[in-house]
Amino acid sequence: MQRVVADCGAQSKVMTSAGALIHGLRALDSARACGDRAAESQALNRLGCALRDSEESAGAIGMLEASVQLARTLPET
Repeated sequence: MQRVVADCGAQSKVMTSAGALIHGLRALDSARACGDRAAESQALNRLGCALRDSEESAGAIGMLEASVQLARTLPET
């Protein structure tokens, strides 16, 4: 029984991560289409955070670095 619960928990985490990635990619596409650089930076940050615990940690670092670089070009609010 414990293994079934653990397997369900792992599957739930994967599905949640997949949902976060899909949402993040849509947000990134929308931000870029609108030319909203602040939203683009935020989407890159969220995608990087969603990827950091996956096997795509190198991709996560790249997205987080891109987010920081873009954020540095934005005016302070």
